[in-house]
Amino acid sequence: MRNNGKVIIIVSNTTGLSKDETKKYNDRGLIQGRHYDAFVTSGDIFREAMIKNEISMMIGIQNGHDLNYYIYGTLNGHLFEGLENYKKVEDAKKADFVYIAIPQLTLTQYESYPSSDKTIFKKSKSFKDEFGNSKFDSIVIEPFTGELKEFKELNLTIVIANNDLVAPEIDDEGQKVHVVRQGALAELYKNMGGKVISFGKPNDFIFKKVLDIAKNELDMKELEYSRVLMVGDTLETDVLGSNNFHIKTALVATGNMNYELLQYSRDYSDEEESLLTRCKLVIEQKKYGLLI
Repeated sequence: MRNNGKVIIIVSNTTGLSKDETKKYNDRGLIQGRHYDAFVTSGDIFREAMIKNEISMMIGIQNGHDLNYYIYGTLNGHLFEGLENYKKVEDAKKADFVYIAIPQLTLTQYESYPSSDKTIFKKSKSFKDEFGNSKFDSIVIEPFTGELKEFKELNLTIVIANNDLVAPEIDDEGQKVHVVRQGALAELYKNMGGKVISFGKPNDFIFKKVLDIAKNELDMKELEYSRVLMVGDTLETDVLGSNNFHIKTALVATGNMNYELLQYSRDYSDEEESLLTRCKLVIEQKKYGLLI
Protein backbone atom coordinates (compact mmCIF):
# COMPACT_ATOMS: atom_id res chain seq x y z
CA MET A 1 0.00 0.00 0.00
CA ARG A 2 2.83 2.39 0.74
CA ASN A 3 4.24 1.72 -2.72
CA ASN A 4 0.89 2.90 -4.06
CA GLY A 5 1.16 6.15 -2.16
CA LYS A 6 -0.91 5.24 0.89
CA VAL A 7 0.08 6.48 4.35
CA ILE A 8 -0.07 3.81 7.04
CA ILE A 9 -0.31 4.59 10.75
CA ILE A 10 -0.39 1.68 13.19
CA VAL A 11 -2.82 2.39 16.03
CA SER A 12 -2.49 0.03 18.97
CA ASN A 13 -4.21 -0.32 22.33
CA THR A 14 -1.00 -1.56 23.90
CA THR A 15 0.04 0.22 27.07
CA GLY A 16 3.63 0.25 25.83
CA LEU A 17 5.02 3.47 24.38
CA SER A 18 5.34 3.76 20.61
CA LYS A 19 9.12 4.19 20.77
CA ASP A 20 9.39 0.78 22.45
CA GLU A 21 6.82 -0.88 20.22
CA THR A 22 8.59 0.42 17.12
CA LYS A 23 11.74 -1.39 18.24
CA LYS A 24 9.79 -4.63 18.77
CA TYR A 25 8.25 -4.38 15.31
CA ASN A 26 11.66 -3.63 13.85
CA ASP A 27 13.01 -6.84 15.38
CA ARG A 28 10.17 -8.71 13.67
CA GLY A 29 11.07 -7.22 10.30
CA LEU A 30 8.35 -4.55 10.18
CA ILE A 31 10.26 -1.33 9.61
CA GLN A 32 8.98 2.21 10.11
CA GLY A 33 9.53 4.20 6.94
CA ARG A 34 9.48 1.05 4.82
CA HIS A 35 6.31 -0.77 5.86
CA TYR A 36 4.46 1.95 7.76
CA ASP A 37 4.76 5.68 8.49
CA ALA A 38 3.94 6.17 12.17
CA PHE A 39 3.01 4.28 15.32
CA VAL A 40 0.55 5.45 17.98
CA THR A 41 -0.30 3.58 21.19
CA SER A 42 -2.85 4.12 23.90
CA GLY A 43 0.13 4.23 26.25
CA ASP A 44 1.31 7.34 24.40
CA ILE A 45 -2.07 9.01 24.88
CA PHE A 46 -2.19 8.15 28.58
CA ARG A 47 1.34 9.39 29.25
CA GLU A 48 0.67 12.62 27.36
CA ALA A 49 -2.38 13.23 29.56
CA MET A 50 -0.22 12.59 32.63
CA ILE A 51 2.46 15.02 31.47
CA LYS A 52 -0.16 17.71 30.84
CA ASN A 53 -1.65 17.05 34.30
CA GLU A 54 -5.03 16.35 32.70
CA ILE A 55 -5.64 13.34 34.92
CA SER A 56 -6.36 15.56 37.96
CA MET A 57 -9.16 17.34 36.13
CA MET A 58 -10.59 14.07 34.84
CA ILE A 59 -10.63 12.59 38.33
CA GLY A 60 -12.10 15.76 39.79
CA ILE A 61 -9.17 16.92 41.93
CA GLN A 62 -8.70 20.66 41.64
CA ASN A 63 -6.21 21.58 44.37
CA GLY A 64 -3.14 20.83 42.26
CA HIS A 65 -1.36 18.54 44.74
CA ASP A 66 0.75 15.60 43.59
CA LEU A 67 -1.34 12.55 42.74
CA ASN A 68 -0.84 9.22 44.43
CA TYR A 69 -1.48 6.20 42.25
CA TYR A 70 -1.83 2.52 43.01
CA ILE A 71 -0.95 -0.07 40.35
CA TYR A 72 -3.09 -3.18 40.11
CA GLY A 73 -1.73 -5.87 37.79
CA THR A 74 1.43 -6.17 35.73
CA LEU A 75 2.86 -2.89 34.50
CA ASN A 76 3.96 -2.98 30.86
CA GLY A 77 6.33 -0.33 29.57
CA HIS A 78 7.59 2.92 31.02
CA LEU A 79 4.39 4.88 31.46
CA PHE A 80 5.27 6.52 34.77
CA GLU A 81 9.03 6.93 34.41
CA GLY A 82 10.32 10.46 34.93
CA LEU A 83 6.91 11.95 35.61
CA GLU A 84 6.69 14.71 38.18
CA ASN A 85 3.63 15.26 40.35
CA TYR A 86 2.88 11.55 40.60
CA LYS A 87 3.77 9.18 43.41
CA LYS A 88 3.30 5.42 43.49
CA VAL A 89 1.82 4.04 46.72
CA GLU A 90 1.62 0.44 47.91
CA ASP A 91 -1.67 0.90 49.75
CA ALA A 92 -4.79 1.62 47.69
CA LYS A 93 -6.28 3.50 50.65
CA LYS A 94 -3.65 6.21 50.13
CA ALA A 95 -4.24 6.51 46.37
CA ASP A 96 -6.03 9.20 44.40
CA PHE A 97 -6.60 6.73 41.58
CA VAL A 98 -5.89 3.12 40.63
CA TYR A 99 -4.07 2.34 37.41
CA ILE A 100 -5.29 -1.01 36.09
CA ALA A 101 -2.34 -2.68 34.41
CA ILE A 102 -2.44 -6.14 32.80
CA PRO A 103 -4.71 -8.26 35.04
CA GLN A 104 -2.62 -11.24 36.12
CA LEU A 105 -1.97 -13.33 39.21
CA THR A 106 1.42 -13.90 40.80
CA LEU A 107 2.56 -17.43 41.52
CA THR A 108 1.58 -17.01 45.18
CA GLN A 109 -1.89 -15.75 44.23
CA TYR A 110 -2.29 -18.59 41.77
CA GLU A 111 -1.33 -21.25 44.30
CA SER A 112 -3.60 -19.78 46.99
CA TYR A 113 -6.60 -19.17 44.73
CA PRO A 114 -9.60 -20.69 46.56
CA SER A 115 -11.04 -22.60 43.60
CA SER A 116 -9.72 -26.06 42.83
CA ASP A 117 -10.33 -25.44 39.13
CA LYS A 118 -7.01 -24.03 37.95
CA THR A 119 -7.85 -24.60 34.27
CA ILE A 120 -9.15 -21.02 34.12
CA PHE A 121 -5.54 -19.83 34.43
CA LYS A 122 -2.93 -19.77 31.70
CA LYS A 123 0.77 -19.29 32.42
CA SER A 124 1.98 -16.10 30.77
CA LYS A 125 4.82 -16.50 28.31
CA SER A 126 5.55 -12.77 28.32
CA PHE A 127 5.59 -11.66 31.94
CA LYS A 128 7.45 -12.79 35.06
CA ASP A 129 7.80 -11.36 38.55
CA GLU A 130 11.02 -10.00 40.06
CA PHE A 131 12.01 -13.53 41.10
CA GLY A 132 11.65 -14.97 37.62
CA ASN A 133 8.35 -16.73 38.32
CA SER A 134 5.72 -16.66 35.60
CA LYS A 135 2.57 -14.58 35.98
CA PHE A 136 -0.82 -16.15 35.28
CA ASP A 137 -3.55 -14.88 32.95
CA SER A 138 -7.20 -15.82 33.42
CA ILE A 139 -9.86 -16.71 30.86
CA VAL A 140 -12.58 -15.47 33.26
CA ILE A 141 -12.94 -12.26 35.22
CA GLU A 142 -13.83 -13.74 38.63
CA PRO A 143 -10.27 -13.77 40.05
CA PHE A 144 -10.17 -9.96 39.84
CA THR A 145 -13.60 -9.03 41.18
CA GLY A 146 -12.56 -8.93 44.84
CA GLU A 147 -10.06 -6.14 44.31
CA LEU A 148 -12.50 -4.19 42.15
CA LYS A 149 -15.06 -4.32 44.96
CA GLU A 150 -12.42 -2.99 47.38
CA PHE A 151 -11.61 -0.10 45.02
CA LYS A 152 -15.33 0.69 44.76
CA GLU A 153 -15.70 0.71 48.55
CA LEU A 154 -12.84 3.24 48.66
CA ASN A 155 -14.64 5.30 45.98
CA LEU A 156 -11.53 5.24 43.80
CA THR A 157 -11.39 6.13 40.14
CA ILE A 158 -9.71 3.50 38.01
CA VAL A 159 -7.65 4.47 34.97
CA ILE A 160 -6.85 2.16 32.07
CA ALA A 161 -4.67 2.66 29.01
CA ASN A 162 -6.02 -0.38 27.17
CA ASN A 163 -9.71 -0.85 26.44
CA ASP A 164 -9.40 -4.36 25.00
CA LEU A 165 -11.70 -6.82 26.74
CA VAL A 166 -9.54 -9.84 25.90
CA ALA A 167 -6.22 -10.61 24.26
CA PRO A 168 -5.06 -13.70 22.36
CA GLU A 169 -2.27 -15.66 24.02
CA ILE A 170 -0.65 -19.04 23.34
CA ASP A 171 -0.97 -21.60 26.13
CA ASP A 172 1.43 -24.39 27.11
CA GLU A 173 -0.15 -26.72 24.55
CA GLY A 174 0.44 -24.22 21.76
CA GLN A 175 -3.25 -23.36 21.49
CA LYS A 176 -4.56 -19.82 21.16
CA VAL A 177 -6.68 -18.73 24.12
CA HIS A 178 -8.30 -15.39 24.87
CA VAL A 179 -7.51 -14.03 28.31
CA VAL A 180 -9.04 -11.19 30.31
CA ARG A 181 -7.61 -7.73 29.83
CA GLN A 182 -8.10 -4.24 31.26
CA GLY A 183 -11.21 -3.34 29.28
CA ALA A 184 -13.17 -6.19 30.85
CA LEU A 185 -12.29 -4.99 34.35
CA ALA A 186 -13.28 -1.45 33.41
CA GLU A 187 -16.68 -2.59 32.14
CA LEU A 188 -17.32 -4.54 35.33
CA TYR A 189 -16.25 -1.57 37.45
CA LYS A 190 -18.70 0.67 35.57
CA ASN A 191 -21.45 -1.86 36.26
CA MET A 192 -20.53 -1.65 39.95
CA GLY A 193 -21.13 2.09 39.76
CA GLY A 194 -17.44 2.99 39.76
CA LYS A 195 -15.78 5.75 37.77
CA VAL A 196 -13.50 4.78 34.90
CA ILE A 197 -11.13 6.92 32.84
CA SER A 198 -9.86 5.17 29.75
CA PHE A 199 -7.52 5.90 26.88
CA GLY A 200 -7.04 4.26 23.51
CA LYS A 201 -9.60 2.92 21.09
CA PRO A 202 -12.59 3.43 21.02
CA ASN A 203 -12.09 6.83 22.70
CA ASP A 204 -11.65 9.97 20.64
CA PHE A 205 -8.26 10.77 22.23
CA ILE A 206 -6.30 8.33 20.12
CA PHE A 207 -8.15 9.02 16.86
CA LYS A 208 -7.53 12.75 17.26
CA LYS A 209 -3.85 12.03 17.86
CA VAL A 210 -3.64 9.93 14.69
CA LEU A 211 -5.24 12.66 12.59
CA ASP A 212 -2.96 15.23 14.18
CA ILE A 213 0.13 13.18 13.28
CA ALA A 214 -1.10 12.70 9.73
CA LYS A 215 -1.73 16.40 9.22
CA ASN A 216 1.21 17.94 11.07
CA GLU A 217 3.97 15.33 10.92
CA LEU A 218 3.23 13.50 7.69
CA ASP A 219 2.41 16.58 5.60
CA MET A 220 -1.27 15.77 5.04
CA LYS A 221 -2.73 19.10 6.12
CA GLU A 222 -5.69 18.84 3.73
CA LEU A 223 -6.64 15.33 4.88
CA GLU A 224 -10.38 14.71 5.10
CA TYR A 225 -12.06 12.05 7.26
CA SER A 226 -13.68 10.58 4.15
CA ARG A 227 -10.19 9.61 2.93
CA VAL A 228 -9.29 7.65 6.09
CA LEU A 229 -9.83 3.89 6.47
CA MET A 230 -9.53 2.11 9.81
CA VAL A 231 -8.53 -1.56 9.52
CA GLY A 232 -9.13 -3.63 12.65
CA ASP A 233 -10.36 -6.91 14.12
CA THR A 234 -12.25 -5.82 17.24
CA LEU A 235 -15.80 -4.50 17.36
CA GLU A 236 -15.64 -2.83 20.79
CA THR A 237 -12.52 -0.81 20.00
CA ASP A 238 -11.63 -0.58 16.29
CA VAL A 239 -15.13 -0.52 14.80
CA LEU A 240 -16.95 1.37 17.53
CA GLY A 241 -14.21 3.98 17.81
CA SER A 242 -13.92 4.65 14.10
CA ASN A 243 -17.69 4.80 13.67
CA ASN A 244 -17.97 7.28 16.53
CA PHE A 245 -15.21 9.30 14.89
CA HIS A 246 -17.01 9.10 11.53
CA ILE A 247 -14.34 7.31 9.55
CA LYS A 248 -14.74 4.18 7.45
CA THR A 249 -13.82 0.77 8.80
CA ALA A 250 -12.62 -2.49 7.25
CA LEU A 251 -13.23 -5.39 9.62
CA VAL A 252 -10.68 -8.20 9.61
CA ALA A 253 -12.47 -11.45 10.48
CA THR A 254 -9.56 -12.97 12.39
CA GLY A 255 -8.00 -12.43 15.80
CA ASN A 256 -10.43 -10.89 18.28
CA MET A 257 -13.22 -10.82 15.70
CA ASN A 258 -12.94 -14.59 15.34
CA TYR A 259 -13.21 -14.85 19.13
CA GLU A 260 -16.38 -12.75 19.16
CA LEU A 261 -17.90 -14.89 16.43
CA LEU A 262 -17.12 -18.04 18.39
CA GLN A 263 -18.69 -16.53 21.51
CA TYR A 264 -21.82 -15.60 19.59
CA SER A 265 -22.05 -18.93 17.75
CA ARG A 266 -22.17 -20.95 20.97
CA ASP A 267 -25.95 -20.57 20.80
CA TYR A 268 -26.11 -20.67 17.03
CA SER A 269 -27.38 -24.03 15.79
CA ASP A 270 -26.43 -23.96 12.11
CA GLU A 271 -22.80 -25.09 11.94
CA GLU A 272 -22.79 -24.55 8.18
CA GLU A 273 -23.58 -20.86 8.45
CA SER A 274 -20.93 -18.85 6.64
CA LEU A 275 -18.46 -16.59 8.42
CA LEU A 276 -19.79 -13.63 6.47
CA THR A 277 -23.38 -14.23 7.56
CA ARG A 278 -22.41 -14.77 11.18
CA CYS A 279 -20.31 -11.63 11.01
CA LYS A 280 -23.33 -9.65 9.83
CA LEU A 281 -25.40 -11.10 12.66
CA VAL A 282 -22.84 -10.14 15.27
CA ILE A 283 -22.57 -6.60 13.96
CA GLU A 284 -26.34 -6.19 13.67
CA GLN A 285 -26.73 -7.48 17.20
CA LYS A 286 -24.10 -5.10 18.56
CA LYS A 287 -25.47 -2.20 16.48
CA TYR A 288 -22.07 -0.90 15.51
CA GLY A 289 -23.31 0.19 12.10
CA LEU A 290 -20.64 -1.53 10.03
CA LEU A 291 -21.67 -2.64 6.55
CA ILE A 292 -19.97 -5.67 5.00
